Amino acid sequence: MQKSLTAFSDIEITLVGDENKIKPYITNNDRITILDAKEVIEPTDEPVRAVRRKKDSSMVKMAQEVSEGRADACISAGNTGAPS
Repeated sequence: MQKSLTAFSDIEITLVGDENKIKPYITNNDRITILDAKEVIEPTDEPVRAVRRKKDSSMVKMAQEVSEGRADACISAGNTGAPS
């Protein structure tokens, strides 16, 4: 993340998740913000149901950020819901 901020002076990064877990890893930088999300979509959750019911999950909140124009893109390491 730091390399991206250094290489591209015009980007801002929003991290979405449990703020208390994220904060210890982030240095003070006015181009990084944290959007707190307390719910977690588990690998065992049915994807459509989880998105509808877990409105305070990082997956839902980051999609809203893009949908409402506050973010240009999102990247997730979360569960895809694809059968294994």
